[in-house]
Amino acid sequence: MSATVFLFALLCLNLTPCVSGGKILVWPSEFSHWLNVKVILDKLIERGNDVTVVTHSATPSVNISPASGYNVEVLQVPHTKQDIKDNLEAMLKYWTHEMTTDTILQASQKLKELSDTATNHNLATCRELFSRVDLLEKWKKEKFDAVLADPGFMCGELLAQKLGLPLILSLRYSFGHTLERLCGQIPAPPSYVPAIGSEKTDKMDFMQRLRNIIFYGAQDILFYLGPTFYWDPFYSKVMELVPRVSSMRCLVEPRALLLLFISVNVRFSRGGNVLVLPGEYSHWHNMRNILDELLNRNHTVTVLLSSSSPSINITQHERYEFLVFETPLKPNEMHSLSEQLINIWMQHPKPSRIRVALQILDLMGKLRDMHSTLCDAMLRNEELISRLSARKFHLLFYDPMFICSDLLAEMLGLPLVLSLRFSLGFSMERMCGQMPSPVSYVPVPPTVLTDHMSFPERVQNMISYLLYTSMFRLAAMSLDNYYTDPHFSTMISTTLFVFGLLFGVDVVNAGNILVMPGEYSHWHNMRTIVDELVNRNHSVTVLVSSSSPTVQHMRKEKFIFNVYRVNTAKEEADAVWKDFINLWMNDTATKFETVFNIWQVMSKFMIMTEDTCKGMFREDPWLSLRDSKFEVLLSDPMIPCADVMAHKLKIPHVLSIRATIAYTFERFCGQMPAPPSYVPAASLQDYMTDHMSFLERVENVRLYIVHSAFFKLSMRFTFDRIYSELWVSHSGKVLVLPGEYSHWHNMRTIVDALVKHNHSVTVLVSSSSPTVQHSRKERFDYNVFKVKMVKEEAAGIWSDFTNLWMDNKVSKFERFFLFRNVLSNFKRLSEDICRGMLQNKDLLHSLRESQYDVVFSDPMMPCNDLMAKTLDIPHVISLRLSFAYTMERFCGQMPAPPSYVPAVAIHDHLTDRMSFSERIENMLLYIIHSAIFQMNQWLLLQDLYTELNGKPTTMCETMGKADIWLIRTYWDFEYPRPFLPNFKFVGGLHCKPAKPLPKELEAFVQSSGDHGIIVFSLGSMINNLTMERANTIASALGHPKTKAFITHGGTNGLYEAIYHGVPMVGLPLFADQPDNLMHMKTKGAAVSLDINTMESKDLPMKPLDQAVYWIEFVMRNKGAKHLRVQAHELSWYQYHCLDVLAFLLSITALITYLCVKTSAFLFRKCFRKTRPDAKGQKNKEE
Repeated sequence: MSATVFLFALLCLNLTPCVSGGKILVWPSEFSHWLNVKVILDKLIERGNDVTVVTHSATPSVNISPASGYNVEVLQVPHTKQDIKDNLEAMLKYWTHEMTTDTILQASQKLKELSDTATNHNLATCRELFSRVDLLEKWKKEKFDAVLADPGFMCGELLAQKLGLPLILSLRYSFGHTLERLCGQIPAPPSYVPAIGSEKTDKMDFMQRLRNIIFYGAQDILFYLGPTFYWDPFYSKVMELVPRVSSMRCLVEPRALLLLFISVNVRFSRGGNVLVLPGEYSHWHNMRNILDELLNRNHTVTVLLSSSSPSINITQHERYEFLVFETPLKPNEMHSLSEQLINIWMQHPKPSRIRVALQILDLMGKLRDMHSTLCDAMLRNEELISRLSARKFHLLFYDPMFICSDLLAEMLGLPLVLSLRFSLGFSMERMCGQMPSPVSYVPVPPTVLTDHMSFPERVQNMISYLLYTSMFRLAAMSLDNYYTDPHFSTMISTTLFVFGLLFGVDVVNAGNILVMPGEYSHWHNMRTIVDELVNRNHSVTVLVSSSSPTVQHMRKEKFIFNVYRVNTAKEEADAVWKDFINLWMNDTATKFETVFNIWQVMSKFMIMTEDTCKGMFREDPWLSLRDSKFEVLLSDPMIPCADVMAHKLKIPHVLSIRATIAYTFERFCGQMPAPPSYVPAASLQDYMTDHMSFLERVENVRLYIVHSAFFKLSMRFTFDRIYSELWVSHSGKVLVLPGEYSHWHNMRTIVDALVKHNHSVTVLVSSSSPTVQHSRKERFDYNVFKVKMVKEEAAGIWSDFTNLWMDNKVSKFERFFLFRNVLSNFKRLSEDICRGMLQNKDLLHSLRESQYDVVFSDPMMPCNDLMAKTLDIPHVISLRLSFAYTMERFCGQMPAPPSYVPAVAIHDHLTDRMSFSERIENMLLYIIHSAIFQMNQWLLLQDLYTELNGKPTTMCETMGKADIWLIRTYWDFEYPRPFLPNFKFVGGLHCKPAKPLPKELEAFVQSSGDHGIIVFSLGSMINNLTMERANTIASALGHPKTKAFITHGGTNGLYEAIYHGVPMVGLPLFADQPDNLMHMKTKGAAVSLDINTMESKDLPMKPLDQAVYWIEFVMRNKGAKHLRVQAHELSWYQYHCLDVLAFLLSITALITYLCVKTSAFLFRKCFRKTRPDAKGQKNKEE
C-alpha cells in the first residue's frame, strides 16, 4: 500500500502534458510598476498565454489600444489622467524638495493628504470594478487560471478571491517590509534587518537598532491604519458573502504567492490509457460514475476483473473494455462471504462482544484465503501480466476492496489512484496513507459521535481507534507474508540506457570561455572554433604566454588576449619547437644520435614547460582569471598545465586534440581503449593499417610498448613534479576538532574529501579520545595533546550517558541523580580537554606557526569555538541538530517559531500542522530543552570559558561567530521554515559509494574517453529492454565518467543523482514526474524539457523566464499552497503562541495558588495556638 497515492479519482486525468497556453487576468499599477509587469506580460504572450489587463479610463501608463497584444478591460472612473499625474508630481516634489524643511507633524499631514488622494482614486476604481456584476460573471465563465496583481494598486487580491483564482503578486518591496512580514510571513528581525526606508545596514549600533525598531513600529501602525480606515469597510462590503474575510490583510495572507519579479508552459491532459481494478456492489456503482466521466474526456478505460465477480455484469454493453482473468472461486462463494459480513454487522439483537469478535476472526480467515486465491490468479498469471504490460497503461485506478492491486501496479510500473469512502477507524488512511487523524476531535467511523465530544465520548473514541487499529494490523499481518513473497519482491524493473556520446548542443545563451591554445597548426585549427564561439555571442579570452611564437596577441581581435609573462623569450620557444620538428624530419641520424637528440629536446621542453606553468599561476594572472568566473576551459594538450588550470578554477575542461604517438595521451589520460591487435600505433613512420599480418602485429605491439614507456618516463621526470607543486600550491590548511563516535565517522567523510581536494588536514585530538584512532597512519596528520583523563575513563563517561538515555527501567528519582552524576562527569571531561588544549602554550604556538586557514569542528568537542577565536581564523561547524534547536537558536540565531516549527525531542511525533494541545506540548518542549541548554552552559562551561578567554564570555557568544554551519541533512526534508544564509545542508554523508559496474558496461564506459558518458534511464517505464541488477543505475551514476543523467523524474533516480552529484536533464512523462523535476529545477540540480516541444537548443532560465515560469507554475497547479509555511493558517495570537502562554501561565498560576492556599491551611492547622482561658474553662467544667 505504500505506493498508493490517496488523491481524488479525477487526478488520473493529469497525464502527459501536450499543449500550452493559459489565461491570465492582470490587475496592474502605474508608472514604473507597469513597466516591470509589461516585460513579464510580453514573455507570457510570446509563450502562447492569453493575457487580459484590467485598467481604468484615467490610466497614464497602460496602453489600451487594440495593437497592444493583450486584451484590455477599461473601467470608467470619475477622475482623469491629469489628476493622477498631478498628484504624483506633487508627491515627488514635496518628497524631494520641501519635506526636509517641514517638521515631522507637518510632513505627516502633507503626505497623508497626498496619499489620501491616491487612495480615493484607487477606491473609485475598485467600486467601479465590483459594481460591474456582468463583468465579473463574464470573467468567471472565461475560466482564467490566475490573477497577476501589483499590491501598489489595491483590490487585486479581492478580485482573485471573488473569482476563486490563485493570486500572484509582483513586488519590489514595501516600507518596513510591512507587506512581506504581515501578509507574507517573511521573518525580518529588527535587530539586524534594516527596514526598507530607514537607510541603515545590517551592522547597527544600539541607537541605530533603536531607531530601526521605532521605524518598524511606525510603519506597522501606518499599515494597520490604512486597511482599517480605508479598505476594511470596502473589503467587508464586497465580501459580505464570506464572513471570515473582513480585511485586506485576510485576503493577502492565505492566497498570494509573493515574488520579487515573478513561470514553463501551462499543461493540460490528453487522452490516457487507464487500467481499473474495481470493487464490488456499491463500490462498483460509485466507480462507474468516474469511469463514465473519464470516457467523456477521451480516455481509454480497461476494467480488469475476476471470473468470480458477484456484482459486475460483463455481458452488459459498456463503452469500456472488460478484461477477465480466471479464478477457481465461484461468484456465489464470494457473494456468500459478503453476506456473512453484512449479517455479522446487522444481526439483532446484538450478541456479546466476545462472540462478535470470534465471528469476525473466523470471517477474516476466510477473507484472507479468498484474497490470496484472487491475488495468485492475477499476479502469477504470466500471460495476463504480459498482456497488461503490452497495453502500456498510464495508471492503475482501483478500489482497496481488491487486495494486491498495489502489487500489480508495482509489477507494471504504474502510479496508483485509489477510490475510497473510508475504512474502519480510518485505519487504511492513517497507516497506509499517513493521513493525520487526531482522536481528540476526529470521530472514528462508523460512529454516532461528532467532532464535538465530551470527555467520556473522547475516551470511547480512543478505545474504538485502538480496536480498529489492532484489527487492521491483524488483517495486514495475515497478508504480509504474501506481499514479501520473493516472487513479487523483484518485480519492479529498472531499465538503464547508457550513451557514451558527446551531444552537439546549440548554445543559446552567451558564456564566458577561457581558451589555452597550442602553437602553429594547432592554433589555426582552434582559431576556427574560437571564431564560431564569438559569432555565437560568447565572451572568449585566449590565455597565452609572452613567449608564444604563433599567437599574435598584439593584434586586435573580436576576442580578448590575456598575456602572462614568462622568462623564456619568443625566439627561444620557437627554436625548441623547430628542434622538435627537425628531430622528427631527420632520417639520416643513427639511433644513438636520435636518443641523444630526444634527450636534449626533452630537457629544453622541461625547462620551458616549468616556466610556462609557473608563469600562468603567478599571483596577478591567477587572481584575474579566478575573478573572471569562466564557465569552461578549451585547451590543446600541446600547452601544459591546462588541466591544472581547469581544476583550480573549478570549471569543465574541453580538450582539442588530433592524436598522440601510439595514442599514449588518449589511453593513459583519457582511458580510451586501443587494442594493439588491430589498432595501429600512430608513430614517426606510419605504414600499418587495421589489417596487419603477424609480423606487423609484433611490430605494432613493440611500438606501443616503446612509446608507452617513453610517455610514462617523460611524465614522471618532467611533468609529475611540476603538477604536484602546482596542484597543492593553492590548497588550504584545515584544522579539524572532531566529535566522537558517529560524529567522527560523519566528519571523517568530509576530512577524506578535503584530502582528496589536496588540502592539508590536521586532526587535533586529545589523548583520551575513545573513538579517533590517532595512532593509525592516515593521509592526514594527527596532532595529539595530552590530558589527565585516560581513554577508558572518557569512554565510561560516554557509556554512562548512553545508558542513561536507553535505560527505561530506572525511576524518575534515580534518573535525576544519574543525570546529575553524568553532568558532573561531563564537566570534568570538558575542563580536562579545554585546559589540555588551550593552556598548552607549546601546542598553541605550533598551531599559530602552522597558519591554518580554517577550523572545522563538531560542537561535541569542548572549546572548539574558543580555539578558533584564539587562533583568530574562520570557523566551520558540522552539526546534525540539537534538541529543540537550542544550539541553532541560541548560538546560531536561527529562527524557529514554536507555533509551527516542531521541537526535535526524544520521541518525535509533531509536524508543522499542530493542534492546540500539540502546540502546548511543543512550547513545553522548547521551554524545557532551552532551560536544560542554558543550565548546561551555566554549570559546565561559563566559568571555564571566561577563565580561558581572559574575559567574561559564554559558549554561544563564541560559537555564534562561526562562519558556516554545515547541517548534516537535506533542507527539503525539514518542514518549511526560515533558514539563515550561513546554515548549509549537506545530507547524505553516510551513504556508501557505488559498486563497480558489470564488466561489459565498464568496458563501454571506458570507451567514451575524455567525453565521459550520459546515463539515460526511464526506470520501470520501459518494459522491452534487458533488466539489469537493482544497483546498476547507482553504480553508473557513481562512475567518475558520468557527466549527466537524463531521467523521467522518478524519485529513486533523482535521489541517486543528488547523492552522486550528477546534473540532470529531465523528460517528465506523466503523474508526479513533472513535479519531481520542478523541485530539482528550482534547486538548480536539473533542467526540464517538454518531450513534445523540446528542440536541439538548450534554454537556460533568465530572470524574465523565471517570472513567467512562476506565473505559469501557479496556473498549472491552481495555486502554490505547498510553498507557504503553516504560519498562514494561524491567527496572530496563535502565531506568537499567546494562547499557549496564557494556558501555561494559567496552569502555573493555578498550581501556585493551590500550593499557597494548601500551605497556609496546613500551617494554620499545625501551628494554631489554643487560648489559655478556653483551656482553663474546660478544666473547671470537668
